[in-house]
Amino acid sequence: ALVALCVILMPTEAQAAEIVASGTCGENLTWTFDERTGTLTISGSGEITSSPWLERSGEIKELIIREGVTVIPDGAFANCANLRYVTVEPGVSYVGTGAFADCKTILMYWHGERPEFVSGWKRNTTVFLYYPEGNENWDALAKDYAYVGGFYLEDVSYALSGSCGANLTYTIDGTVMTISGTGEMDGYS
Repeated sequence: ALVALCVILMPTEAQAAEIVASGTCGENLTWTFDERTGTLTISGSGEITSSPWLERSGEIKELIIREGVTVIPDGAFANCANLRYVTVEPGVSYVGTGAFADCKTILMYWHGERPEFVSGWKRNTTVFLYYPEGNENWDALAKDYAYVGGFYLEDVSYALSGSCGANLTYTIDGTVMTISGTGEMDGYS
């Protein structure tokens, strides 16, 4: 006689935390959310047309927008109170009203050309904006605190790479800063 044995395996707490939520957020865009790290990643091409991740807004700690995404619409990441790190790869040309509203403080690493930032894109949010060095459009935005800000001098922009001493350079990739070369670093107060 054959005996059937059915075992139901319940994931451990650590395994359950690694389950990834995902879906679509535009005609050719997908999103994934890693519950273990709190990382939301948007990939594909085109405009973000919906924000299904907002039901998890309090869990999102990091956002990665991959190359090919063109528009961040109004309110897309509003009220993501624990969002701290945003990496935007080349392609985004527009950031809508309230896209990052009420998110507290964000370190935003922007690669590529400067998009159009609609007034109020980061209402009640302090953003430290890192951008490609030497791009006049980014430099102009960095100097115009009234436009970038709402918090004026609390908002500061930095280049993604540059010099930090006579023979030292730095690069910023995501949340990692690398200093290379030899010699003494410049003093910063």
